[in-house]
Amino acid sequence: MVFDDIWENEAWDALKDALPDMNNGSRVLLTTHSKDVALHAEAGSRPHELRFLNDEESWELFCKKTFPGPEGGCSKDLLKLGREIVEKCHGVPLAIVVVGGLLSSKEPMEWENVRKTLSLQFSQGEPQISSVLSLSYKDLPYYLKPCFLYLGIFPEDYEFPAKKLIQLWAAEGFLQPRGDETLEKVGEDYLKELVQRSMIQLAQRSSSGGIKSCRIHDLFRDLSISKAKEDDFLQVHGENVATLSTSTARRLAIHRNASSEHTSLKSSIPHLRSLMIHTQVVVRLGRKQEKFPRRGLNLLRVLDLHKVAIEELPSEIGALIHLKYLGCTNTCLKSLPSSIGNLHNLQTLNITSHDYVISVPKEIEKMKELRHFQVKSASDDGHYIFRCEIEGHPWLGLIRNLQTLTCVEAGEWMENCLEKLTNLRKLGICLDLGGLYDKLLSESILKLDCLQSLTVMQYQYPSPESSISILNLNIPASESYIRILNLNMPFTRFLLLSKLRLEGKLDKLPEFPENLTKLTLVYSSLEKDPLPQLKKLPKLRVLRLLWSSYWGNKLVFASQGFCRLESLHLEGLRKLEDCTVKKRALPNLLHLRINYCQQLKKLPKGLHYLKTLKKLELWNMPPLFKARLEPDEGADWSKTLHIPSVDISYMA
Repeated sequence: MVFDDIWENEAWDALKDALPDMNNGSRVLLTTHSKDVALHAEAGSRPHELRFLNDEESWELFCKKTFPGPEGGCSKDLLKLGREIVEKCHGVPLAIVVVGGLLSSKEPMEWENVRKTLSLQFSQGEPQISSVLSLSYKDLPYYLKPCFLYLGIFPEDYEFPAKKLIQLWAAEGFLQPRGDETLEKVGEDYLKELVQRSMIQLAQRSSSGGIKSCRIHDLFRDLSISKAKEDDFLQVHGENVATLSTSTARRLAIHRNASSEHTSLKSSIPHLRSLMIHTQVVVRLGRKQEKFPRRGLNLLRVLDLHKVAIEELPSEIGALIHLKYLGCTNTCLKSLPSSIGNLHNLQTLNITSHDYVISVPKEIEKMKELRHFQVKSASDDGHYIFRCEIEGHPWLGLIRNLQTLTCVEAGEWMENCLEKLTNLRKLGICLDLGGLYDKLLSESILKLDCLQSLTVMQYQYPSPESSISILNLNIPASESYIRILNLNMPFTRFLLLSKLRLEGKLDKLPEFPENLTKLTLVYSSLEKDPLPQLKKLPKLRVLRLLWSSYWGNKLVFASQGFCRLESLHLEGLRKLEDCTVKKRALPNLLHLRINYCQQLKKLPKGLHYLKTLKKLELWNMPPLFKARLEPDEGADWSKTLHIPSVDISYMA
């Protein structure tokens, strides 16, 4: 068991009681920046201290970062100067990576200035790593500095979605308009530049190859918070970063380790522009005993509530007329007040809820500046039971800037409206059981030429008892609650469509556009093996066949098929008995997950051909499958030894 990045003795003391020494050969490994913490964890031990990089290792890392690409390499005229700069990093990997990222965007004539600046800072006694980080911040162009300082709003070690960060930047006014490009495209370029400079760490890539999520190194986060505090740009409350002093704060972030069990927002904060709460403490908004703190928050542009215990937003939310970003994620929201229509400047409404239904008022039609309307389930397990109801017949066709609309219930509002949302990039629609709006959806969607992501699902599911049976794999013979999707639309005409999710029975597999990078099929009930058709998609990176999407008993991944596929999920295929991977199939697969396939008794044949596989997840498989994976004894155990990460869990 590994515990990474423990900073304080108290953190270890809180964990150790759960790890009794039973003399059974188990081991616990912890990493820390503090030798005192290591010695405290086991007195008398000799902690392993990582060495610094030697000269050649340092130079190799520097060149890899500074000169990326197949033709990378340091030119002769920069060789001597480059080695002098690397020498000043004293073998510290983070310093080398940051300097390399900084120089990667510099002209050769600017390298000497970097060397002189580092030399000056070192001569003044500033630690090497602090000097390098400060230099990287000072070197940022003016438009990137506020974007970097803003990163302090996220808790330590938090993996933040790239889209959310860009939407927040847009709401704050950090993104400079650039010709005909959308603000989102400008934000993507800003983010890429910070990643290139190694000031942000890339965590995950999207199926299309873009940046999906990021992290910020602890030391860079400390730098962003300290610089932001100097300029009254941002204050962070919690995690022992700062004490709460709100008199001059323009942006306030409250993190989950805030000491009090109840966080009061009654006090007036006249200069506050942004309030971000990432916490699990109880923040009572809209309850009778405590009204929403309208006083002192009139100038808010950003309100982001994450894991805040609320079921409804108060009507006073409509008084925040300057609001451009409203986020309520991982909450229990059931409805939005009609006063939300007063937020005429709102650009992003981002809601994820643990409730099954969220009711949205007709007044959303007044929000003419809305760009992103994102409402979805807080559960992302691939098995949705969720819908967003739009009351009445709002005229959404007037919201011409709308780019994201998910996941809303199909209804009369679509008539003469959906087809006018020609800037839509992402659309998620929940269809009714009777199929009343299938034709209207098919006709309207054909005019959305900018569409890049489409989700079509059904919101009526079996009774709770039947749902539980599904999770226990005792799926009833009757699945009449899943109907055929009558979508008479040629998907191939959507030239920009890269992500598609279809929930419902399909008479046959439709033709898909060649640009598709991610495909999810749920309840499709296909009787014919879909792989011969799907393997022809030249750009497909992610394929998820979930919950009765395929009724056959055999899947064969043929040779030279799925050449770009990186992630494959097979889940809830309850008739699947045999899975075979031919030689030279799936040559770039990185992640394979097999879950709830109760008739599959052994690993896929040909698994050893998957030389690139980094992660294998085998969840909730039957007893015979489990027996073949017993360490050292099971027939399939040796077939997993070449895979770096293997995660196995079974049904109770």
